Amino acid sequence: MNKKSKNALFWICLILFLIATPAILFYCLGYRIDFLGEGIVKTGALYLKTAPKQAQISLDDKIKQKTDFFFGTALIENLLPQDYRIKIEKQGYQAWEKTLSIEEGQATEAKNITLVPEKLDLEVLNQNVVDFWFSPNNQKIILKEKTFDEQGIEKGWNLKLFDAENKIKAPIFEASERKESLLSFPSEQENIPSGSIFEQQSVLLNLEWSANSKKILLKTELGGEKQHFLLDLETMPVKIEMLEFLKDWEFIPFFHPDNDQKLILEEKNEKGLITLWESNLKGELSQKIINGAVSFAVSDKNIIWLDQNGSLQKSNVQGQTQAMSLAPLNTEEINDYEIIMLDSDIFVLRNKTLWFFDSANRIFKTIGDNVNDFVVSPNKKKLCFWNDFQSEIFFFEQETRQPLRKKESKILLIRFSQKIQDFFWWNDHYLIFKTQETIKVIEIDDRNNAQTWDLIRLKDPKTYFNPKDRKLYLLSQGDFFSSSSF
Repeated sequence: MNKKSKNALFWICLILFLIATPAILFYCLGYRIDFLGEGIVKTGALYLKTAPKQAQISLDDKIKQKTDFFFGTALIENLLPQDYRIKIEKQGYQAWEKTLSIEEGQATEAKNITLVPEKLDLEVLNQNVVDFWFSPNNQKIILKEKTFDEQGIEKGWNLKLFDAENKIKAPIFEASERKESLLSFPSEQENIPSGSIFEQQSVLLNLEWSANSKKILLKTELGGEKQHFLLDLETMPVKIEMLEFLKDWEFIPFFHPDNDQKLILEEKNEKGLITLWESNLKGELSQKIINGAVSFAVSDKNIIWLDQNGSLQKSNVQGQTQAMSLAPLNTEEINDYEIIMLDSDIFVLRNKTLWFFDSANRIFKTIGDNVNDFVVSPNKKKLCFWNDFQSEIFFFEQETRQPLRKKESKILLIRFSQKIQDFFWWNDHYLIFKTQETIKVIEIDDRNNAQTWDLIRLKDPKTYFNPKDRKLYLLSQGDFFSSSSF
């Protein structure tokens, strides 16, 4: 090759290098030519995290990759800035689908994806069940069952203690519509006069657990007369004691928050203001705990209450009181206020208006109107509230991960044509709820609308999600079910 050819080759290579280098550099920096758009654009990325792991990811119906084995994450880079239809699938689970926008030079995140099972196995735990109550520690269940005579004719009801973990049940209380002996199992009975409730029809009015899940209080009605029973579930056979002194008290008693050998008794004056008394199990009053309350709730060892001026107060079980709020609620009408305690969080509900107490600033803040009920997320950072046909999410704190949320902001989660109720947090980012015949799951990521999935179909079930064993417990048409853990 002569000198002239070498020079020509050199200059050709140099020109190619000068042309290629910026292109390679721009490519490495994430720039691409958008043939459907306008020239050169910077790409974005998509970051996903799923449970379970190793789920398959498709973008616009094209399979891309799986989330990894160790963390369930996936990073898909060099995506042109546009909307993508994302689909995540795994065998045995319903697909997660959402359209998300990829922005230039940014990563779009969906880090809280939990796939919903295609099918939950249901096991019938008991039949002829009328109602059920979970203990505060979520380890025990009281079942109310129908009872039948030898001819198969319904004669009354009984209560059974059900151990959810070991699936063992034991009778603890029985009532009948006929004049027969009602306790067909051994039991220690104290102060139960013969020929009383056990020879006439009775109606169960209320069941109250002690805070330690060891005892229950029953309120029944027999021929227009109210009767109260204390059941000690720690003794075998179950010890049943009739508390005759409670017939003189109009309102339902509840256990002392610090001592299940004591009760808290409620009375109201002519203005409807509440006084709470501490009593032993013989009805002997030991002290007045609060006086002049509009409403109250028990929190650990304290009573949280609203006085007639709308100020929030806290009293310990010794009756020592301190003011909590700086500004009062309007309590011109003292009726129908309800204080709800969820751990240390304080809420007030009246005429479907819901407030929460901002303990840092010591003031009440309105969450929403037309509220039937609400549940707080496991991480205490958000709250779901609902009425008959729609549900909203309230954020106590700022959310700095996508989707971003401002502190004390709200989103409309879902609006239904059917009545909705019984919401439970499945985890911090998904809720379980029911319509008339379907148990559903809904995510709270409302980008391009929140998705819902059908989980179980049963006719008008009473529903409870137990966070301890992560099972659904359902009562439908007399059958009491538990689901597989999910």
